Amino acid sequence: MVGFGNDLHGIDDRVALVVQGFYKPQPLFQRARFADEIIGAVLGLVEAGIIFGAVLIILDSFFRIPGVPTNPAELPFLREFWADSTARKFADVFRHTVIPDFFLLTGLFVPDRTRPSTPAPERLRPGPPVGPDAGRGPGAHRHPPGSR
Repeated sequence: MVGFGNDLHGIDDRVALVVQGFYKPQPLFQRARFADEIIGAVLGLVEAGIIFGAVLIILDSFFRIPGVPTNPAELPFLREFWADSTARKFADVFRHTVIPDFFLLTGLFVPDRTRPSTPAPERLRPGPPVGPDAGRGPGAHRHPPGSR
C-alpha cells in the first residue's frame, strides 16, 4: 500500500514537472480574467476528487478485507484516515457513485480479479425496480392523461 502511494506520488511529481516545464500562461478570455480563475478552480476540484478517489481505492483494497488485525508496524495515520473517511458522507458518495461509475467507463482496462472489490452502481444492479415508478410497468405515467 505504501509502495502504491510512493509510485503514485512519484508519477504525480514527474507529470507536474513536465507540465510546468512546457506551460505557457495564455488567457482564455482577454476581457474576463475571472473566467480563467473559475475554470482553474473547477479543474483543481476535479484533480482533488481524482486524488481522493485514488486514495480511497487504495485504502479500501486493504482495510475492507475482513479479519485484518491492526498491525503495530503499520503506518497509524493511514488506518485513522481510512476510519475517518468511512464515517463521512463525502466518502460514501465516492464509494457508491463516483468510483463505480469510473470503473464502468474504464472497466475494460481493469483486471477481472479486482472487480469484486468495487460495487456496481446502484442504478445498474439487477433486481426489483426502485423509485417512485416502481411496479407501475412500462409506459406508466405519474399522472393519467387529462388530470392536469
